[in-house]
Amino acid sequence: MSLPSSAGARPLRRDAGRLGRGLAVACAAALTLGLSQPVATSARATAPAASATETVTADRSVGYVAYWDQARALRSVAVAGPALTEVSPSWYAPAADGSVTVQETGRVDDSAAAVTALRAGGARILPAVANYRDKQWDRAVVAGILADPARRRAHVSRIRELVRQRGFDGIDVDYEHLTAADRSGFTALVTELAAGLHADGKLLAVTLHPKSAEPGPQPKNQAQDYAAVGRVADEVRVMMYDYHWDTSGPGALAPISWVRKVMTWAATQVPRQKLVLGVGTYGYDWVGTRGTSLMWAEVTRRAGAVGAVPRYDTTVQAPWFRYVDARGRAHTVWYEDERSIAAKRAVVRELGLGGMHYWRLGGEDPGTWRLG
Repeated sequence: MSLPSSAGARPLRRDAGRLGRGLAVACAAALTLGLSQPVATSARATAPAASATETVTADRSVGYVAYWDQARALRSVAVAGPALTEVSPSWYAPAADGSVTVQETGRVDDSAAAVTALRAGGARILPAVANYRDKQWDRAVVAGILADPARRRAHVSRIRELVRQRGFDGIDVDYEHLTAADRSGFTALVTELAAGLHADGKLLAVTLHPKSAEPGPQPKNQAQDYAAVGRVADEVRVMMYDYHWDTSGPGALAPISWVRKVMTWAATQVPRQKLVLGVGTYGYDWVGTRGTSLMWAEVTRRAGAVGAVPRYDTTVQAPWFRYVDARGRAHTVWYEDERSIAAKRAVVRELGLGGMHYWRLGGEDPGTWRLG
């Protein structure tokens, strides 16, 4: 994900930004209570029931759903139809004892009806469990689980139980803003979880911060061992957005040279067909070094309202425009649209990667789903 500021970016990463919250329906109280009950650890199978990896399409198209904007995301699912092969609603979060709860009490709708609607086009459902809860990233809760083998095993057991009970196709682990001290524990968690989910015939996706060398330039990168994750996960989703973010200076969210550099290196660490290139569907409107996140739909409305004519930078492969508001403040807007996303799809093809994921559904350029 990324974090929220107003409308769009994902509350998970921040290889740059933080993004906005909308609304979502309440209905998770019963599940939260259920998840808070102890779950017995399932017996471990000696081998995967059916290699989950074998069932995964080589051309994945994964859409994330933000719980605070789920109604609009459901409309996007309907528009995309079979163009989406997987949907990952960002619903769940780890708790300190290793159990699993919802990201925001009373605002997450993970009901059976919601799951059915997300499956409408035939997509697999791999909900995201992320260390994002009640509007903030929580490194400490994950660090505690990773450092304690018993809690780590309990966490694996609770995730497996959730996936089995709800009939999900798998899970996406999106633990961000960890540190180098968490690296071995994170690898152990992913390895144990992969073994358990594969024994259940389920899939494991792991979402990673972008980097182009090991161990990486920042603590959050150093926590994630690409090669180790790539050996066990079915999908490795790399968050290729927020190169510029809401508190940086203005610029493209994902300059194409950066995208190509990171994914070329990632392909030396992870089997190419497991790599899923992440793209944003939003943008930022900056005044100085303060940006407000906006989905494509809001960006295009704003351009029309202020009479701005978007330009397209062919070097970074991204659209942008400038305008001056009624208070005389100069704004610079960079965002992603059908054309910039097509440029990233070209990288997927060039490198023979396994597909793309989109943060996030709801308000994206509808032309995204016309991309072949």
